[in-house]
Amino acid sequence: MAKMTYDEVLAKARKDQPDLVERLKMLCSPRIVKTGTGQLTAMLAYCLGVDEAWTDPSIVSLSVTSDNFLMGRKSYAGDDEEACYEGGGDFFGSAADLTENLKGFFKFMQFNEEEIRAFVEAAKSRVRNWSETFSWDVLL
Repeated sequence: MAKMTYDEVLAKARKDQPDLVERLKMLCSPRIVKTGTGQLTAMLAYCLGVDEAWTDPSIVSLSVTSDNFLMGRKSYAGDDEEACYEGGGDFFGSAADLTENLKGFFKFMQFNEEEIRAFVEAAKSRVRNWSETFSWDVLL
């Protein structure tokens, strides 16, 4: 069987996978695309609620702080899950940098408005936001 181009994979995913979050999980998988950084891949996996580890370490919690930075917890393969708890510990950069990187990633991936909206809703439900000024809606 011939290897599919990304455009063919995208068209097939849009045709065969009506659940938008499941579609995004498939399209963002490291088996389909390399983001260039393990941290962005780990953040995508966390925001989408991916069950399998896409990276090592993976991210097991993520929050936007009151001053618009990203804090969370990493988990390495073999870590005791009880040791990984909600809250800070690891600094991941600014929320603004993440949203700018995601805008570029979504454009590169040719995500449509419906797919981006599904990502935003998934991120809102998983990432604790302590900021009064940060909103995932900047991605829309």
